[in-house]
Amino acid sequence: MSHTGQKALGPKDLAVAEKRGMVSSWPGPSPVSAPMPRQTPSPRAYRQNPPVPTTLTPSVPGREIEPPLTPVYNELYANVVAPSHDLGRETPPLPTSYDTDQSGPYDILREADCLDCGMKVVELPPPKSCALIVKGECPKCGTNVAKIIYCGREWCLVCGQPWSVVHQRKFARLLPKAMELRTMGFFVIEFPDRYRKIPGWTYSKMGLRKAGDRIVSVLAGNRTGRGARVGGYFPRGFMRWHWFGDVKAGKYNPHNNVIVEAGFLPPEKIEAIKSDLSRALLCPDLIVNYSYRQAEPEMVHTVKYITRSTFRDEQWDGYMAKQIHGFRNIRSWGKWSGVPVWDCEGSAFYLAIEKLERGLCPDCGGHLNWGKKALSLHYLRGWQDMGLTTPLGGGYFKLRFPGRGRSDREPWVEEVSCRE
Repeated sequence: MSHTGQKALGPKDLAVAEKRGMVSSWPGPSPVSAPMPRQTPSPRAYRQNPPVPTTLTPSVPGREIEPPLTPVYNELYANVVAPSHDLGRETPPLPTSYDTDQSGPYDILREADCLDCGMKVVELPPPKSCALIVKGECPKCGTNVAKIIYCGREWCLVCGQPWSVVHQRKFARLLPKAMELRTMGFFVIEFPDRYRKIPGWTYSKMGLRKAGDRIVSVLAGNRTGRGARVGGYFPRGFMRWHWFGDVKAGKYNPHNNVIVEAGFLPPEKIEAIKSDLSRALLCPDLIVNYSYRQAEPEMVHTVKYITRSTFRDEQWDGYMAKQIHGFRNIRSWGKWSGVPVWDCEGSAFYLAIEKLERGLCPDCGGHLNWGKKALSLHYLRGWQDMGLTTPLGGGYFKLRFPGRGRSDREPWVEEVSCRE
């Protein structure tokens, strides 16, 4: 035993300890008697991560990048998202207005004259990540039509612009119904602030569907077994939701815009409609406003107003941005004969777009067979550069391929014989 109370090592133990590197053969105090500090094993070479900078400072002045949250994201951003050779290159901004003399990577559509009224048709060129095209063919006359498929999001830089191509398509789908109304009644049904973010009312896709069904059941009547409706106040109409208002941008304010075939309504009937809507929607303090239009410009402006985009920024409510994906926003009821009672300037142009929206041929009125595979916009640009396209408006183009769809009225392809 040593003076420290520990058992002394024998010659064999000292030899083994010296071989393992625990004691030294040189004279001096041995570390065996002293407490040894705890040593942590060093990580292996293949497990060591390379040093990652805590901040990213690009060489371009005025383009500072905020420090990321975690080192893993920092490494991903430094190596993948923002490589060094891209930091010095400015991204070209998207065009906010379109000019026929403007050329660039997004110059897809052109300014053209309407074939019916001669009006100038100006369309915004879509970015590459927003739209594709699909080609359709009429089995009767062989007419080929190309349609641009937009994303349709209201917060898109192209689709959400006022009077964009998507806005024109929505307007064109509702214009024939509006032209059958001699007087247009306009309801705005709005929920109070405390009901707006309850999922059972209007803060989910299912809640919006149920609210729309209840509104239609009150205004149009309840369905019977054969599809007809019993009760209700108005025989036909259509409606569309708005998600945000104009007074306070970014505040979720769902309200339903309903257009019905009605004119002046006495206050007693308006109060009865409001009472039935409040009872059906389980909202005692429901906000209901009513007005009516008789002039044709007012009706056109109302249809254009309810088809506009109000969800202009996805960051306003990311949850509802996912909820309204695939939501059927426009609904109608009643029988529409298709016979207009009034007309306006330029209506033929939008009625032609509505005909294409229903999948009908612009020449013979037959049903178009659309392709199952979407194509890139480069195909449309190539056909346009070769002079094979004729703009029809609303993102539709008539295609003329050599040897297909020819007629005696349009001998634009020369007949070439190999015997000559």
